[in-house]
Amino acid sequence: MLVTRLRLRDFRTYAVADVELGPRITVVHGHNGAGKTNLLEALYLGCTGRSCRTSNERELVRFGAQVTRVELDVTRFRPPAAPGAALQGSLF
Repeated sequence: MLVTRLRLRDFRTYAVADVELGPRITVVHGHNGAGKTNLLEALYLGCTGRSCRTSNERELVRFGAQVTRVELDVTRFRPPAAPGAALQGSLF
């Protein structure tokens, strides 16, 4: 699975966010307290259904909001095969 987009509404410090993720590496940078960890937590929440930082779901909802929303757009990921390579067996 490859996450291509992350959309947030009233999640932690974000009123609204729409982040398009690149096909390889996406770098998130900013000052302390800018919300970098909140983006990563939202991604984790979207993938697993739980927070990696708290067991209290109310902490995920932005102050003053009633509910939060986290949406992920995903696509099936298949790494490109090396020229002349063949995949044999099972990964699982």
